[in-house]
Amino acid sequence: MEKNDSVLKTLEYPKVLSLLAECTATSLGREQALALLPSAKFELVEQMLAETDEAFKILNAAAAPPFGGMSDVSSFVQKAALGSVLEPGDINLVGQSLFAARRMKEFFAPLAEEKPLLADIAAGLMPLR
Repeated sequence: MEKNDSVLKTLEYPKVLSLLAECTATSLGREQALALLPSAKFELVEQMLAETDEAFKILNAAAAPPFGGMSDVSSFVQKAALGSVLEPGDINLVGQSLFAARRMKEFFAPLAEEKPLLADIAAGLMPLR
């Protein structure tokens, strides 16, 4: 990985990741963008490019996925799993995120045939019913 670090620095990879992170809609998306690493695995690269292509086509069609209301609630979930009591504001954020997950799932459901990769990811969301 040491050789790769110098190559990534030469290619200004951290700057590319920073530019990508600026385009994200959520804090979790930003974290994932900043953590991206190149891969030499052809199948993984092909999958990620196909997902990117689907996302580009959705955005290019002037259809924006409903990211509003999504928050990083992982710390609240961990606290609750340990038996801690959540504050009302924390519960509200969790509820908003679950509602946002439902909206995201509903957004991608009709796109399942033409955008199967992203629709499959969205199908795995567990929204409030």
